[in-house]
Amino acid sequence: MNKQELILVTGASGFLGTHLVQLLISKGYRVRALKREHSDIGSLKYCSDKIEWFNADLTDLPGLDEAFSGVDVVCHCAAIPSFHPKDHKKMYAANVVGTTNVVNMSLHHKVRRLIHVSSIAALGRTPGRLRLDESCDWVEGKDNHYYGQTKHLAEVEVWRGIAEGLNAVMVLPSVIIGVKNWNEGIAAFWDRVDKGLKFCPDGKSGFVDVRDVVLFIERMIGRDASGERYILNAENLSHKEFFTRVARSMNKKPPYIMVGKGLAELAWRVERAKELILGTTPLVTKASARAGTTQYEYDNRKSLGIDGFGYKTVDESISDMTALYKERNSSDRKTL
Repeated sequence: MNKQELILVTGASGFLGTHLVQLLISKGYRVRALKREHSDIGSLKYCSDKIEWFNADLTDLPGLDEAFSGVDVVCHCAAIPSFHPKDHKKMYAANVVGTTNVVNMSLHHKVRRLIHVSSIAALGRTPGRLRLDESCDWVEGKDNHYYGQTKHLAEVEVWRGIAEGLNAVMVLPSVIIGVKNWNEGIAAFWDRVDKGLKFCPDGKSGFVDVRDVVLFIERMIGRDASGERYILNAENLSHKEFFTRVARSMNKKPPYIMVGKGLAELAWRVERAKELILGTTPLVTKASARAGTTQYEYDNRKSLGIDGFGYKTVDESISDMTALYKERNSSDRKTL
């Protein structure tokens, strides 16, 4: 691969984008980073002088046109993940309209390659098929949520671009273990476990280290194959097993009250009522309650066939996260 090529990273100030930019800079790539004007870039300040920053929203066509000028490869990480209905319009604008614009700009500026970060949420869920792979087409059903729908529609736009001559691939991470902000994503559960997490949904999912996700994206920069999807998933675990391992790594009591479908349905309704009456932010929504009790597994064999690529174990990821959690007040620059 030619490291003199210019790599554009969308969502560069977000969780995944931040880790990807750090990796690309460490490997000597030329990086142009796209962010919103007031985004927090504190995690990248130490290498900010090596980054070409562009301020533009994914719906800002003039700004995107300037940002895409001279770009060779686009790593499209920008997206809004949410389980709350109030975020539906924002998710559609960012995840679907934004991806449409990224695809169109990539075609217009003749970029060599687009690497689109999708999600396992975009996989089709057919009743009776609990192990999913890249061949699973989208199927409407109750196990899908709006975030998954927007990521599916984003993939449709990428496929449209491929049909129009764009060289593009899609990576579909499972639940990503890592941290940029300890109050967001999976990282927030370390504080909850530390304080005594009692409840746990009885579902299952896949888990993958953020370092493996960005490493795989970097591997995709130098490849030529187009029109491929790759599930990125280290291990499939029940939520109980995952949070038990987190608790043990912190010498804390594991969660012991399992939340099945019935209790989950009750919980989101109670939280919705509290939101309407008191204006509180719900701890669980209809979408998150139902997602937490599904039992799907994700097949990673295709990704393991790429250039000897391999995954860190979930135990290793948890151990490293716990070490960072304990040290977070002594270092502002350490991230996983």
